[in-house]
Amino acid sequence: MLETNVKVLFYLINNIFNKKLLYIINIMADMRPLLYHETIPENNVNSANGFQEFNTIDFLISLDPGRALKPNSIRIEYDLQVFTNLGANPPTRVVATDNLGYENKIGGHAFFSNFRTELPQSAGLIESITEYGRYVNMVASATMPEEHFYSSHFQAEGRGVLVDNGRFGCQAINPRVLPVDQGAGAANGDYTGKATDARYVIKPLICVNRSMGGMVSANKHGPIRISVDCARVGDALFGGGLNGAANPGYALKNVKVRYQSVPEPASNPKVLMNTLVGVKTTMNSQFLNFSTRVPLKACNGVVFSAMEQSKEVGRLHNSMALERIPKLDNVQYLFSDATNKYITYKLEDLQTIVERGLDAMSDSGLNNVNATTMKANDGFVAGLGFQQYLDLSKQKFSIQINSSSNNINTQPRNLYVYFLGLLEA
Repeated sequence: MLETNVKVLFYLINNIFNKKLLYIINIMADMRPLLYHETIPENNVNSANGFQEFNTIDFLISLDPGRALKPNSIRIEYDLQVFTNLGANPPTRVVATDNLGYENKIGGHAFFSNFRTELPQSAGLIESITEYGRYVNMVASATMPEEHFYSSHFQAEGRGVLVDNGRFGCQAINPRVLPVDQGAGAANGDYTGKATDARYVIKPLICVNRSMGGMVSANKHGPIRISVDCARVGDALFGGGLNGAANPGYALKNVKVRYQSVPEPASNPKVLMNTLVGVKTTMNSQFLNFSTRVPLKACNGVVFSAMEQSKEVGRLHNSMALERIPKLDNVQYLFSDATNKYITYKLEDLQTIVERGLDAMSDSGLNNVNATTMKANDGFVAGLGFQQYLDLSKQKFSIQINSSSNNINTQPRNLYVYFLGLLEA
């Protein structure tokens, strides 16, 4: 009896030990060494000038064989300088009394207008985003309550709750220094020569940063090319100080892209990424009939925002503002579903028009989308979620908008339409 119990005990100990050992081995095998990388632009410019409006910045992310990009790990980092007069020698930097800044809810994203993402060896151009800053503002307005702006992530991006956050973010940063005795009881901080440029680290909302499964790898996809156009000064910045400035501008210096990589897993499924395609049109009468074909084979929603056309080209007003269409009566969407059944979807209630747009954003991989947050951020988004994926590359999608405002013909509105969908690589 004793011998039997000893054998049973030995068997249990041996079995448990082997299982634990196997468990430890599996854990160690699953531990993928994480590497941090940084790359300067292929077309890196003289540090004295930096990248300015209309310049293009080209990044090439090349991974070593056997490694894969850690999903959603790409960051763009740069130092910001803003000037009221680029023609002066040296150029005149903004100061605390200058009334100009960027859209506070999007921070450092404001200085980028168009993003293009390529997998040159495997798929070519996979995404092209126009009017990028406005879309970031739509996302921020719909998803970020006040407390989110205080997180370290969004602070690093230069975002803030107040409009003045966008003004302060354009100025050089004075370090903390000890007061200097000036005599007669007076003391001030000796800041001379010690100010530094504001530094931004943003997570661009591009497809390779909105991955839902699979990894972009060197073996399967090759390198990743990301090109971004620097925004026009009047799009990136606004305010009375900008409007009255002689030769305003900005410079992005010490630009680099940071990302992380891991060993490619043995089983690496296809990469699924959220994406968008932007189209701009003009509403110059009480009725707009907008129709387009979109190069998106898996589209599940559409959203749009508006802005008075005259405010876009000037420097006084915020070009990223999400304005309402005045006296909006109804919005009608016309398209064919996945079974080629023609659908007409008409919305007449303003609250429903907004809620359907927020639903579309939520379906495209965004969390915390909320109508109350949108209202608190003074934003406006309309749209429609399709509840299915449609191939809009083979059909025309139409939006019809009716307004009873008598001022549309004299004060036309720009309409910024974004089709949301899914990419596979």
